[in-house]
Amino acid sequence: MTSNGGNGPPGLSSYHVQLGDDTEQLRAWAESTETQDQLMIHSIEIEINEPNLDNYDSLIYAPRGCMGDPLARRAEEILRRCTPYPKDDPRDDRVYDQHRFTVYRISDDAHIISDDRRRDLSVQVPTRLLWNREFCIADFYTSQLARLCRMTKDEKRQFYRRLPMGEAICRRIVDALDRGVIPEERLHNLPFRFACTAIGKAGSPERYEIRDRALHFHVVVPAELAIRSAFNVVRWYEAQVRKAYAELADIASAEDREVDVLRVLYHEPLSDHEAALANLAAELCTPLP
Repeated sequence: MTSNGGNGPPGLSSYHVQLGDDTEQLRAWAESTETQDQLMIHSIEIEINEPNLDNYDSLIYAPRGCMGDPLARRAEEILRRCTPYPKDDPRDDRVYDQHRFTVYRISDDAHIISDDRRRDLSVQVPTRLLWNREFCIADFYTSQLARLCRMTKDEKRQFYRRLPMGEAICRRIVDALDRGVIPEERLHNLPFRFACTAIGKAGSPERYEIRDRALHFHVVVPAELAIRSAFNVVRWYEAQVRKAYAELADIASAEDREVDVLRVLYHEPLSDHEAALANLAAELCTPLP
């Protein structure tokens, strides 16, 4: 048996041995060796905390409810929907992979389009174009590929899809609220509960108006708040609803009437019969002059 302690890294002690090939000697050692239940060694434990994917929106890459980068995510959606592109093989299923495209910001003024099918190519697109609701990013990408492939104008136009960016911020707000706001049981089947409209100049809106069909409630988000990637629109909206509840409760208390505040906000359209009964009840409860 020989020591093998001189082969370790510099500055680190090594206490291990190299056994020979003598079978009889190995058997003798096995019979005379005592076993121990524990052995103290120096070690490092590395724990990798996997993220809770339930807290992240699919294909958004941001915590649930946060805005993230809506321009990049909308661009990726359009690029996926407009496949195939020049020199793509339509018979190859990888061409239609939903993770094929990645769009990310490299500065305040530019984004990059990364294509897994063309890893040697990165296309830069000005961010100001992504803000343009009429901008067709898939056609822009097609033009860049067509120029590299030396395609004619007629060949290039065959790949044009004319699918515009639209209002990416509005889409993200509605999607986040649809995913993040938990409705009451009777509201589960209400389609298209939320709507959002940009107010201001095209490409540079001043604010965004959110409308909730379930609560008959609307609120305005300042544009400088909505474009922040860390802005959690779900928490913000729920806070606005709670604030509205409190204001309505103050009004009801000031009038000294017994009012079910939640019933006032969470109400469905009355039928003709229910409306007639409500009018009759109001007339009966009205004091005589």
